[in-house]
Amino acid sequence: MRISRLGSYLVPLLCAGATVALLEAKCGGASPPPAKNGLLRIASYNMEWMNEEISKGREANVRSVIRNVNPDILAMQEIQSRAALRRFLGPEWNIAIADDLEEDQELALAVRKPLRIIRHAVIFKSPHQDFAFPGRRDTLRALVRTGRGEEIEIYVVHLKSRGGPGGRKATDRQRMAAARLLLKEITGREQRNLIVLGDFNDTPDDASLNILESGNPRAIGKMSDSTGPFLLNLMQPLHAGDYVTQWASNRYRAFPSEPRITGARRENDRWRGRECRFPDDLGVAEALFDQILVSRKSAPAPGGKCPNLLWRRSSAGHAFGGHPQRLGQDTLRQSGLPSIGPSACLRGFQCSLMRLLSR
Repeated sequence: MRISRLGSYLVPLLCAGATVALLEAKCGGASPPPAKNGLLRIASYNMEWMNEEISKGREANVRSVIRNVNPDILAMQEIQSRAALRRFLGPEWNIAIADDLEEDQELALAVRKPLRIIRHAVIFKSPHQDFAFPGRRDTLRALVRTGRGEEIEIYVVHLKSRGGPGGRKATDRQRMAAARLLLKEITGREQRNLIVLGDFNDTPDDASLNILESGNPRAIGKMSDSTGPFLLNLMQPLHAGDYVTQWASNRYRAFPSEPRITGARRENDRWRGRECRFPDDLGVAEALFDQILVSRKSAPAPGGKCPNLLWRRSSAGHAFGGHPQRLGQDTLRQSGLPSIGPSACLRGFQCSLMRLLSR
């Protein structure tokens, strides 16, 4: 059963740091509309050490972000526990999380009812896979069933960061190893409705993403505007336009801005394979690290068109020092942004990509 029966297009949404941006079909109003006619909106959200003891202010801010982005399926990184999730997710959400008492940075998936999580498991837990997936973050695999009976296989990831000893060059091998394990896991499943999303700590030009996009475990990192043929990376067009999800709030706080840093893509390419202290040595440290990849099964037919997109930006508060940011309808403003083209469309979903430090 083709997942195109769920709807007609996919639209990426992007949030970064103290800047919040929404890309969506032209529909009017200050916040994304609820899903209609079976259309699903999917989001990935790195919540930056979300724990059970968050302040009421941060809880309110996270609730506001989720309410305004309005996803049906929400993949999350850096979650302490199920109890932490229940601070801001009500009974209308079904939740999948390992709830490991010894891990404070877990992966989680939440789906809004009537969607159901049929089963879920943490994979790559073997000690010999710790190089690729250090600690207990590993990868969360879940099977989601819609109210119409369609099934979607989802992989939530959070790959090794570029920080620490050795910086980017030393940790590149870990993210590439993780991508190869993921590729091996999903090979043979690529004809299904399949999504791999989360915080990759790499951009669409880097080897780890090229491995998954191409299906070639020996793929290398290089600048390219193409994606596929194995998986389609829906963030590729945004990356080509210098949009970022990592650390945009370092430059823009408390005033309207879009998470677009001129030169971000080229700076990422300039340091590929070179020794550096990340992020200290970079002229532009901001990057698009959060990705949504999908199987080709639901790709649009050749010549298919994406809807025009709107750029919406928020005058959000500081993301530090006890001044939490909040995405509220009264702060949203609107300006134009051209369509990202048919290569980034997927029938059946609206997708969002969020990296918001809502402390």
